[in-house]
Amino acid sequence: MKKILEQIDAKNEMEKRVIAKAVFAAGNLEVAKYMHVSEDAIDSGIEALSSGVPILTDVKMVSAGIRWKDVRCFIDHPEVVELAKKKGKTRASEAMRFGFRETSVVVVGNAPTALAEVLQMAREGFDIPLVVATPPGFTNAVEVKEKLVRSGIPSIVLRGTMGGSGIAASIINEVVRLTRNGQ
Repeated sequence: MKKILEQIDAKNEMEKRVIAKAVFAAGNLEVAKYMHVSEDAIDSGIEALSSGVPILTDVKMVSAGIRWKDVRCFIDHPEVVELAKKKGKTRASEAMRFGFRETSVVVVGNAPTALAEVLQMAREGFDIPLVVATPPGFTNAVEVKEKLVRSGIPSIVLRGTMGGSGIAASIINEVVRLTRNGQ
């Protein structure tokens, strides 16, 4: 990790560590060039997690990698499966709306449709203190991540086509570590 940290330029040490975790998870130093950390993202995430809010994820692969006491994923919930079929939407997008019953930190590591739903929910007034977004791909992933960057929502985003569940989990786990260390 030390070699990675030495090569990252960031606004402060907390941001540097968050970016380094993404680089380490991807195994690619180029990832650092594509990281967007909004001004208030890390502090907002720490404040939210310190107050006990849950983490809501798009897919089980993301939730499986997060080291936090309250991580929720509803992609396989029977009501979500039924709602997705009925509405003709993805389970990932329906899972975000279904699971957001209270203020939550949101981590999207796989499904651009889940991130699009989170952005819609923010426009509707849902309280979202932090979004970590790393969905990979060539179909809508780039566009929806850029919408998040422009939205003003506190966010940590891997821009471009790169991404994935492991990177998302690594990023939020660093925010969790900072929370536990009282940063």
